[in-house]
Amino acid sequence: MKLTRKLVLGATLSLFCAAAYCAESEPKSVDEGYFLSWKQKGELLWEGQLSDSAGNLYDVWICPGYTAPAKYGAKHWEKGANDFMEYFEGKKYRKTWNTVSDMFETAWDDVFYEWMLKGVPRAWSKHFSAASERVEKRVFGWFFAYPIAFCQSTIDNLFRIPAGLCGTSIVSASTSVVPLWHGLNSGVAGTCEWIFPGTLTPVGAWTWNSLVTPPLVFIGQRPSPERVDGFWVVMEPHVYSEEELQSIADCFAKLSKEIRELNEEKSILSKERLEAEKKLREEFEPREAAIRERHDGRISVILEGLVPPSENGQVNARFSPANITANRSAIITMLKRSEISDNDAQNAINYYIMPKPQVYKSISPAHGKTKGGDLDPIGDSMTKMRQEK
Repeated sequence: MKLTRKLVLGATLSLFCAAAYCAESEPKSVDEGYFLSWKQKGELLWEGQLSDSAGNLYDVWICPGYTAPAKYGAKHWEKGANDFMEYFEGKKYRKTWNTVSDMFETAWDDVFYEWMLKGVPRAWSKHFSAASERVEKRVFGWFFAYPIAFCQSTIDNLFRIPAGLCGTSIVSASTSVVPLWHGLNSGVAGTCEWIFPGTLTPVGAWTWNSLVTPPLVFIGQRPSPERVDGFWVVMEPHVYSEEELQSIADCFAKLSKEIRELNEEKSILSKERLEAEKKLREEFEPREAAIRERHDGRISVILEGLVPPSENGQVNARFSPANITANRSAIITMLKRSEISDNDAQNAINYYIMPKPQVYKSISPAHGKTKGGDLDPIGDSMTKMRQEK
């Protein structure tokens, strides 16, 4: 009963303020008096906003007003109607058909045919090709290459065939859900739009506004920019008049001309700088090349002393960049004993391990080994299957 009385009182006050809002033509000065003018009372009650004589607009967070919730509800009723209109458009049914077609294509073309049927012989070929290369190169443990390839291919098939059949069945069966989903989603979405944001939200906002705003209409203080906190009260962006827009446009036209001239002068200066840098490079590049050529010859002699060929004429793998990197700390410690600075030691090692044509050329096998190496058929099989489509 008390709530009903409050709502009736709020509605009566709303009508009274609306009449005053329409009757008052000119707002009084923002500094005249403490309490809101009748026009401001009507604005706060109906719009949830206030304006002053300077044209500033203030949005009061706890006062939603009546018009804003009404517009919000109308917008969502329109969205709900658009959701139901999808049943009368061909786009919805084309999307349903395309989704079902894509799912069948994924199930049978990608999973069943490409991944399972073609993947089984491809896995055997891949593993036995790798085994053949290991046997040809006589990699350590090469006599296990073909048995391990057989184990890898078998494990691959034991996973691939059941997974392919299950995946094909699951995706194919899921296509029956697609028409049901597309048949219900628009109706559910439209109904939710009408019930929650379209009806309950505006009604709740109107009820709250009828309870909270009437007292503030009488005791609220006139707004000013100094009393805006950015949350409870927010100053809305100013909407420029035609005269203000013209004044701003005139100013920005002059500004754009000045900025264009500035950029043109900077561009000319930048071109002059690039030309000067080009001439400087052309002057110093021959001198730099001569210095590099002289020192490269000395460096080659030094590295030939470190990396001599082994007895059979092959490169000695003990001095590969990978081994130098692995022993980097020990090498630096040894260099420091010879009173070589840390910076010089780092530079020497970095020069040696950098990828470039030099005395040492690393030879990496086509099928390298991870930890566990060739003797881990299960791990190797799972790794290769993950890499395949």
